[in-house]
Amino acid sequence: MPEDIFKNKGQYEITDVSRSVLIGKCVGEDNDAGNDWKRSLVVGTDLGHSVNYRDRTFLVFGDTFSSQDVSLNKDWRSQVIGVTHSTDLSRNLKIDGFLTDTGYNLDGMAISIMKKSDDGESSRLMSGGCVIGDSIYVFFCARNHLYNVQDANHFGGFIRSDDGGITWHRVYSLTWVDHITGTSNPRFGRERLGGDVVGLPIERICRNANLDCDLVSNGNLSVGEEEGKINILEHEGYFFCDCTPYDGKDGYIYLFGRGGYRCYGLRLGRVKYEDFEDFKAYEYMTGRKENGDPVWSDWTHIGEAVEVMENPSRVRPDGTVKAGVSNHSFAYNRYLGKWMMSYFNSPYYRIDLVFADNIWGPYGKPYVLLEGGRLNEGRFPNLYGGFLNEKWIEPDGTFYYLFSRWTKPDNAFGDPMAYSTYTASSVITAVKKR
Repeated sequence: MPEDIFKNKGQYEITDVSRSVLIGKCVGEDNDAGNDWKRSLVVGTDLGHSVNYRDRTFLVFGDTFSSQDVSLNKDWRSQVIGVTHSTDLSRNLKIDGFLTDTGYNLDGMAISIMKKSDDGESSRLMSGGCVIGDSIYVFFCARNHLYNVQDANHFGGFIRSDDGGITWHRVYSLTWVDHITGTSNPRFGRERLGGDVVGLPIERICRNANLDCDLVSNGNLSVGEEEGKINILEHEGYFFCDCTPYDGKDGYIYLFGRGGYRCYGLRLGRVKYEDFEDFKAYEYMTGRKENGDPVWSDWTHIGEAVEVMENPSRVRPDGTVKAGVSNHSFAYNRYLGKWMMSYFNSPYYRIDLVFADNIWGPYGKPYVLLEGGRLNEGRFPNLYGGFLNEKWIEPDGTFYYLFSRWTKPDNAFGDPMAYSTYTASSVITAVKKR
C-alpha cells in the first residue's frame, strides 16, 4: 500500500526556522563540491530549479559562462541542465554530468537546451518543471528586457523530453503570450495593473515563438502539421508568461505565475495530469471561499486570477513601490504535512520561506533564510534564489536548498563580475498540535 504523504497534514505548527548555514559553492570554478567545471565550461552559472525523475534529479541553471568575468561573455549559454543522483546535500551538491552533444557527462561543453531568438530577446530562462508518466516538462520564459520589469517577458511555454532528458522539443499548445498590440482582451489581465499597456506587435511575438504569421488574418497561427494550430489571440496571459509548475500530488499540476521580471505577486493555475497539454483545460484561481478554499474558473478567466502570494511591497522614499516575488520554489514536507515556498523577496533583498497546509495557501508569516548585505555581518551580497526540492528535506527538520549570487570586483568575495551557485541549509522547528 503506497504511503499516505498527507497523513501529517494539519498536525504540526511551525514555531521557528533557523537562519541558513552556508554549505559551500556547488557549481563553477573552484567550487567546494569537487564538481568538474573545466571540460563542461560551466565556470559561472546561476539559478538551479530542479525536477525529480525516477532515481535522478535534473538541475536547470541560468546564464552560464566559461569565464569568471562575465563581461567577457565567453561561451555564453542562456541555460544549461545538469543531473545528480545525490539526495544528501550535507556535504554539498554533487553533479554527475551536464547535457552535452553526447548526452549527460563531464567530458564536453554543457549545451543550451533552447536557443533564444535574435529578434530582440535577451535570453530564454527555465523556471522549473514537472514529470507526467515518462515525460519531463520544463517551463521557459522568453525575456524581452532584463531590467524593464513590466515588459520583461513576452511569452513562455513548455518544452518536453520523452527520452530521459536527452532531447527536448516545444509543446506549442502550451504557450502564454504577453499583451498583443491593438487588441482588447478581457482574458488578458495586465490592463488591471494600471498605466500604459504597451505589448508587442503580433508579428514579432510570432517570429520569436516560431509561429507562422501567414495566418494572422483569420486568427489561427500554424505551428506545423505535427503540432496542429493554436489561436494566438486565445493565449494572452501576461501573469503566466513566467511560470513554475509543481505536482500537487492530488491529480493536478499547479502553475505559479507572475508577470514581468521580479514583479507582482504569484497567481495560480492548475490542470489534471491527463489534460496537461490542453491549454483550454487549465483552471485559474480567481478568489477564495469563506473557508479559504480556492475558487477555480476556466481558461477564459485567466485575466481574473488573484494573487495567492501577495507582493512583499515596500514604498521607496520617492513614493514609488518596489515589489515582487521571484525565484519562487516549492516542496512538500511530508514529515510536517506542509507545503514550503521559498522566494527572493526583492524589496527587502533577502530569501524568505513560508508554509501552508495546502499548495494554494493561505501562506503564513515569512521566515528569513538569508539576507543580502555585508559578508562580515553574516549576510551575502547580491544574493537571489533559493531553490527547494522535496528530496533535500530530512525528518529532523533540516532542509537544503540552492541560491545564487552575482558578484563584481568591489564585493566582499573579491571575484570579478560573475554568477555563482551555492548550497545552504536551515532547520525547521515545529510542535505537534494538541
